Amino acid sequence: MSNRKQNWSNYWKQGLIDSCSGTIKSSDSEILKYWMNVAATIQQNDTVVDLCTGAGAVIRELLQVQATEKTSGVKYIGVELSSYSGQKENFLKAFPSQNIELLNDTATNNIPLENHSVNKLVSQFGIEYALDSSFYREVARLLKPKGTFHAVLHHSDSILFRVAEEEVKHYKFIDKKVNLFQILKAVVPYFALLKNPANKAKLNNDPKAVKARDELNVALSEIKLIASKSNHPDLLHDILNSATSSLNIARTENKKVALQFLEQLHQQFKDSYYRSLELCDAALSKSEVETMVDEFSAVFENSHDINELTSNNEVVGWSLSLKRLN
Repeated sequence: MSNRKQNWSNYWKQGLIDSCSGTIKSSDSEILKYWMNVAATIQQNDTVVDLCTGAGAVIRELLQVQATEKTSGVKYIGVELSSYSGQKENFLKAFPSQNIELLNDTATNNIPLENHSVNKLVSQFGIEYALDSSFYREVARLLKPKGTFHAVLHHSDSILFRVAEEEVKHYKFIDKKVNLFQILKAVVPYFALLKNPANKAKLNNDPKAVKARDELNVALSEIKLIASKSNHPDLLHDILNSATSSLNIARTENKKVALQFLEQLHQQFKDSYYRSLELCDAALSKSEVETMVDEFSAVFENSHDINELTSNNEVVGWSLSLKRLN
């Protein structure tokens, strides 16, 4: 839990809007249509709670529809595990003049809200990371009679899953097989010397410098080769560009600044690797979504609907909607 919390805190404090690939951001996205349909059912004075809200992407989609429907008195509450300085201020700044609250540093199985106080619980690519019996009980505790639960979930055969699965292999290749970050750290001091053009000839005659340069060239060539064969090479292209940036920083500024850049880049790289691993582990098959329904049914009677969602003719997730009957 603590590693996940820190990882997502690092992610969201970058000011990103959501955690989704651009692949799902299309005009024909069934995810967008799903949330438009949910928004159309929000009633005056409803309380809507967004679980694993991140930067409030789902709330943003719901509010866009609500602006045209002109439904008044709706209270939105974002629940988010991550926590960092300025988080609440930045979150609320994105929704001026709205009745919105953020409960950060809050797990989905321990939400400080009154029993049966919520009309709608919503979530997008979040709750599947933390499914256990306490989560289902918390949903049952929070939902009012006739309240509804709406979630977009990672699909085990979606484009997002396939990208994450391939990028996990790329992370391992870069960090373990090629050992790129260690090679870059060895090369940076030599590139820092190139700030003085007179050092170029000396470095060309320095066996250690030549060896470090040759190892870097081999590593970069191997990454380029893998990228040329990959269906999803974005990560590899990004790391190649970042490697070039680190060397440029060394040459134009100094060794210390370049090594600090590499350290930050390596940490972001590792955080992204663990997020991809978690996505692969959290993605659900149809039978696993049906198991979720069984778990909900064990704590409250409901009607439900499961659908596959697409965007650009690619599967991007599941939708799960439940209505509490008691």
